[in-house]
Amino acid sequence: MNSSNEIYLYTDASFSKAHTLAVGGWILFRTRAEHEGREPPTFKRTFTFEEGNNIRAEVRAANQALLYIEASRLQEGWIDAEVHLYSDCQTVTELPKRRDKLERTNFVSGRTGKPLVNKDLYQEFFRLFDLITPIVHWLPGHSPKSNQSLEQHHFSFLDKIVRKHLREIIRSQAVSYTHLRAHET
Repeated sequence: MNSSNEIYLYTDASFSKAHTLAVGGWILFRTRAEHEGREPPTFKRTFTFEEGNNIRAEVRAANQALLYIEASRLQEGWIDAEVHLYSDCQTVTELPKRRDKLERTNFVSGRTGKPLVNKDLYQEFFRLFDLITPIVHWLPGHSPKSNQSLEQHHFSFLDKIVRKHLREIIRSQAVSYTHLRAHET
């Protein structure tokens, strides 16, 4: 059970437009003491998916992390836990402020009159947001190590994981493709 009754959740995504492929990830600190240390978190997860743009990848990563929290609340004793959600994606961190307008317009663009491309992900975010009521924090991404706050240090750790995972997947696909092409000639 979480004795501090706080959970610290960092989310990030790395996206390749050329491959329409993304790696999302999140790290979880189960207590304030764990969060305030400079050691890696005890829990991290990455997942790979096809996606059309970076914003969708970032929102999907946040949704997956929140989904894990919701699914684990009873088992982990997080029923009343205060959840801190950190992201470098302003779309994610600004969604709670934009919610009234998005729902009032039924997620339709005022400029084009068409449904927003990210409508499905925004609606899922709000559903999870209502269940968990996280405190959302924006972090500037890619800051110099010497100037990093504790939160930026943790985010940088996650950022490196998802970027590396995406590079490895793309590299392995290129090797597989090259190997197949070599046998075709």
